[in-house]
Amino acid sequence: ALASVGDSRAYLRRDGRLYQVTVDDTWVGSMVRAGTITEEEAARHHMRNVLSQAVGVHEPVNVQTYRLELQ
Repeated sequence: ALASVGDSRAYLRRDGRLYQVTVDDTWVGSMVRAGTITEEEAARHHMRNVLSQAVGVHEPVNVQTYRLELQ
């Protein structure tokens, strides 16, 4: 089990490949997930590194939790 807030990424290595498990809490990332902009547009967006959420900045914080079966 793991928890994530902000841009602290967690990856799973399986079958020789890395998979990003967590979702970045960034303004641009939320636009990609909503379909407002593409991944390509996000890669060069001037606000791509602006966090939408981080621990210690605002209350409450939406903590993303994940459960994965390890092999």
